[in-house]
Amino acid sequence: MNSIYGKIADHVVATVDFSPLRGKAVSLTGVNGLLGSHLLHALSVANRKLDLSLQVVGTSRSGPAPWIKDVFAQEKFRYVQLDLRGPFASSRLGKPDYLIHAATYGQPKKFLEDPLGTMTLNSQVTAQLLDLVSEKNGRFLFASSSEIYGNPPRELMPVGESYHGNTSPLDHRSPYTSSKRFGETLCKIYQDLGRVHARIARVSSVYGPGVNLTDDRVLNVFIRRALDTGALTMLDRGLQKRHWLYISDATAMLAYILMHAKEMVYNVSGSDLRSIADLASYIGEELDIPVVTPSVEDTANHTEGAPDMINIDNSRILHEMQMGNLVPLRQGVADCIAWNRTLLKTG
Repeated sequence: MNSIYGKIADHVVATVDFSPLRGKAVSLTGVNGLLGSHLLHALSVANRKLDLSLQVVGTSRSGPAPWIKDVFAQEKFRYVQLDLRGPFASSRLGKPDYLIHAATYGQPKKFLEDPLGTMTLNSQVTAQLLDLVSEKNGRFLFASSSEIYGNPPRELMPVGESYHGNTSPLDHRSPYTSSKRFGETLCKIYQDLGRVHARIARVSSVYGPGVNLTDDRVLNVFIRRALDTGALTMLDRGLQKRHWLYISDATAMLAYILMHAKEMVYNVSGSDLRSIADLASYIGEELDIPVVTPSVEDTANHTEGAPDMINIDNSRILHEMQMGNLVPLRQGVADCIAWNRTLLKTG
């Protein structure tokens, strides 16, 4: 497992200049999650290769996942098991120069099942963390979401960072979308007051190795179903489209935004618009198994309120980073299949 993480972290450190972190303290929430765990490994590799003398505190409400345990054996890297949704002493997170808030749910099932917890993480907790990093007038990265755009009209797609969104505060997904928007507003207020250097990453459809077997995002559900049954039977025709972004590219973008970003807000997404049916097709080809789709689209099987298309413009981050080709979806799917096979073998 850690060899996969190491390969991705090496890529990130080769892509982004980590020297601004030399001698700094970094706090990272949601360190067990897909984004948090890969950012943690990138910090670890940068610390070793560049001799940064980093102090890192990583938090999650559960114990450390198997693929991050080794990182905390390093000097000055500290794991704190902490449920941010309840009362907590900010001193447990240290006194950070940089703070990455990635503990804000990425799986739709989780934020739909825990609306109040979702609201708290993106509002009250975000304010507490902004207060904490403001003690050093530090840098704060808020992991927001492209879902704040809602369902834009097709003629406005792909939507850039200046688009204000098309969402209802009473929608079924509004605890997620509205609280993300609120979190962004908090970042803007603290930035305008000169208390922090706040940056916002509107993350969209990130995937890759680093999730557990219970992850309910569509790609991981498909892979588990295919490995378990030797076939992939879809519940609908998979017409919904996304800009899928592989975790190595996502981690590099987030690390750059944290340390170097010129603007305040960035779309963090892939470049190739592909359907969920395309995901299924790639899995079928990689495993040499049949993919069965129903002849008639049944929208009742969609995750409630999920946009039919998430088509956002990533040109701001690509231009500023001068990033070349992103990891193709087919390659990323193969890596995810290998990851799931590893998890199944290790239990």
